[in-house]
Amino acid sequence: MEHSARGMSPKEAMTIGMQQAGLRRHLLIPYTREFIIMCLPTTNKGTAKVGYGRGVKIGYTYYWTAEFRDPKYTGTNVSVRYDPFDASTAFVWLRDHWAICRSELAADFQGRSEKEIQDATRELHARLKREGSRRALNAKMIAAYLREATATEEALRQRSRQQDMLEAHDMRVVPAQ
Repeated sequence: MEHSARGMSPKEAMTIGMQQAGLRRHLLIPYTREFIIMCLPTTNKGTAKVGYGRGVKIGYTYYWTAEFRDPKYTGTNVSVRYDPFDASTAFVWLRDHWAICRSELAADFQGRSEKEIQDATRELHARLKREGSRRALNAKMIAAYLREATATEEALRQRSRQQDMLEAHDMRVVPAQ
């Protein structure tokens, strides 16, 4: 559509701008794996300490890569990035490359978003408070809660499907006699 103040469409304005100024290839950012990783969020500090035999801890979860077996990384702080839409994956900067790390409970966190984990954590905190327990939360407790919630959701979905089938069966037109 034509812009009222400019008297032309955005596409026409873009074409004129490209003719006057050129493509500016030096300003283009290639859409590479490194670019995608750099766009991911990081922790408050931006780094995490590599623990011996555990990896790096982001939130309540430890992440591990085979490269951590090298003793030169133990006890060092490394830059970290995590995928907010898949809690099973994180990335760490090791000297000259980004290494992919998997969560200690990758099967349970696969496809789980940061928001979903935060909601589960909040609910677990509330549950522990109601029970009067002073236990510290960890990734295993969160994973168990998510499994329990998933099982409950699936049971509710199945119950809903069964109810829909019964209603559809009851709504069948019975031929008049």
